[in-house]
Amino acid sequence: MAAISVHNLTYAYPGGRRALDGLSFEIGQGERVALVGPNGAGKSTLLLHLNGIYRGQGEVFIHGAPVDRSHLKAVRCQVGLLFQNPDDQLFMPTVGEDVAFGPMNLEMAPERIPRKVSEALAEVGLAGYEDREPYHLSGGEKKRVALAGLLVMEPSILALDEPTGHLDPRSRRSLIEILRRLPVTQIIATHDMEMALEICTRALLIDRGRLVADGLPPSLFADARLLAEHGLETPPSLRSTVLQGA
Repeated sequence: MAAISVHNLTYAYPGGRRALDGLSFEIGQGERVALVGPNGAGKSTLLLHLNGIYRGQGEVFIHGAPVDRSHLKAVRCQVGLLFQNPDDQLFMPTVGEDVAFGPMNLEMAPERIPRKVSEALAEVGLAGYEDREPYHLSGGEKKRVALAGLLVMEPSILALDEPTGHLDPRSRRSLIEILRRLPVTQIIATHDMEMALEICTRALLIDRGRLVADGLPPSLFADARLLAEHGLETPPSLRSTVLQGA
């Protein structure tokens, strides 16, 4: 059974602009898949369908269960969604309270929550941050706190929207190593093609809400003509290979 199945998914924003247009694909359990495309391609809109924040026409299944009203609570426990801007995700006075928010609202046994929070923060390299104020953290730290808030729920799927965006090199490297270690299915919307090359075993290229290409990142990203047609560029680490093959 696929971890994620999307069949003929279509979604239009109020006003009529179509963001997704008959999109279909499947992702197997444990896969780490890059979702690439130009701005406005529909990447973020797609991620918001995976845990039911948006509901378009077509079908979305998580581990075989449809993303609909009757399965919504279970689906949201399975799919952890990391927003592009961590300030949209962090809203409690302290880091510990933020990470504990999900378990508390799902009525986890109170005596378990402090240990689960500590474990989740340790997993993202922020052990001992429980009493820190989120809005005084660096951008990279905020992203990791937001990720800890997902991991504490023990999701089987992570849907990540530009996880390395606007991070300095050290914070970017730290987050990449965390994602590499996590043994869960990951779909990563990103413009960071080098990161996708490094940790993803598959890439989906979408544009104007349609699936354009599906393949191995080294092969797909080496197709300079295809990427240029869809507003992307071959990552620097592959450019010499492309030139040699030209």
